[in-house]
Amino acid sequence: MTDFFETLRNLFSPAKRKRYEPFLDLVEAFRERTAEWPGIIPTSGARVGILVTPWLSTAVPFFALECAEMVRRSGRIPVLLFDATDLIQNSSDETHSEALARLLAERFRNFEVCDITKAVSQSGGGDASLAEPIFRENSIWRSRGEVRADDYMAENRAALAKIAAHIARVRGFLAAARVERLLVPGGIFGLSGLYVAIAREMALSFATFDGSAGVVRLTQQGIAAHLADVPSAFRSLRERLAPAERETVLAMGRAELDDRFNARDFRHFQVTPATGRDDLRYDIFVPLNIRWDSAALGRQRAFPSVADWLDAVLTWVGTKPGVTICIRQHPRERLDFAKGSDNLAPLLQRHAALGERLRFVAADEPLNSYDLLRHARVVLPHTSTVGIEAALLGLPVILGTAVYYEDLGFCHKASTRDEYFALLDSALSGDTKPSLEQRDDAALAYYLTQRCAFMQTIFTAHPDDFRTWVKLPHEDLWAQPEAADFRSAFLSGDPLSLVRHNRLSNAR
Repeated sequence: MTDFFETLRNLFSPAKRKRYEPFLDLVEAFRERTAEWPGIIPTSGARVGILVTPWLSTAVPFFALECAEMVRRSGRIPVLLFDATDLIQNSSDETHSEALARLLAERFRNFEVCDITKAVSQSGGGDASLAEPIFRENSIWRSRGEVRADDYMAENRAALAKIAAHIARVRGFLAAARVERLLVPGGIFGLSGLYVAIAREMALSFATFDGSAGVVRLTQQGIAAHLADVPSAFRSLRERLAPAERETVLAMGRAELDDRFNARDFRHFQVTPATGRDDLRYDIFVPLNIRWDSAALGRQRAFPSVADWLDAVLTWVGTKPGVTICIRQHPRERLDFAKGSDNLAPLLQRHAALGERLRFVAADEPLNSYDLLRHARVVLPHTSTVGIEAALLGLPVILGTAVYYEDLGFCHKASTRDEYFALLDSALSGDTKPSLEQRDDAALAYYLTQRCAFMQTIFTAHPDDFRTWVKLPHEDLWAQPEAADFRSAFLSGDPLSLVRHNRLSNAR
């Protein structure tokens, strides 16, 4: 009997219990899905590289493998690029990497699988320079803000050399793979930024994807969250839309903004609907991004950091008697999962002399950003979509960052501090308001981003969505209009927003 109880203690002691790993459930679900895979791999056709990498325990690698099967069935040659290297937290659990490697060995034996560990490095003279911004932006992501990122970088300088060494490895990896096109998750987080940097260096055609629960994005030749291909879609539509269709599209853009005003949009960013309050009048409105979000990473231009930008703007306001300013923290930061680590209180305190001319609206303050926007005289976004919305409303917009809508004709961009403040002076004098034609252009850009580039679908890499689509036969999944749009955009190289507009327009 003593042996029996000793056995029970051994079985159920904390040391003996296995840790539950949700990611391994995702592996098993995809293993079941691929039971009939792979079929015959084409021996001719375009070679398409698919980066397969662990990604914060999400379904990103399985989304990529599903795309590889799509590529195979399209008559092209999928080349699986397996890279489980851990750079700034993207692949920190070896158990997950090992499970992925087993899945590839068992279910994708007939695919060409290239393993980064077998790659021969090809060093370049500027690898350290390429590594620095990747290290910086990933440190911001990991630290959830700029201030702690500085500390993280100081404590982890060895990571910079690791990133530079891996850049050389990725260069050799892609050269040996001989792919003509590349699909990469994200494009800035973790090791994905290295693949984008080398793809650009090699002039290699590539696309990136990302998203969240219920939403996916695909961007050609750029970082998914940066929507780099929207300008080409914008110019294409602007040139060819017939008058009646143009009015329909512009009306849809304006309707989307009305939904945002009234907190009816699918994003639910705002705490409360706009009320039309008339007492919230500030000359300058500054809508902040979530600094660590991919959409805001790698965008600095006129100012080295958000803190430096805000400090410079507030200092400038201090030299302009009577000018008022409101800074709005992104309302999404009221939620724990989105909250950043930067504390703006010390910065605001340094400019306390502005008194009532300065207002900071915290994320959880029950105030709709659009009640602040509608009465502003000029809007200063970081990379926020609010810049498009402001132009649509007829407000001047000034950008000091690299943003996809900067050259679409309805806002003003600055490359230096002097240019930035010269534009701000001009805007406050009333000289730079967008024309009616420019406001229409903003409505077109807004339609493309909100109705077309952000695709609502179950086919995402979010684990909850994955658990739904993994049960669907491959043919049924890709027969869904949204998945078909994704396939058409990736295989053709056309912007997803344009592919979706064409389909939706034909259906109207």
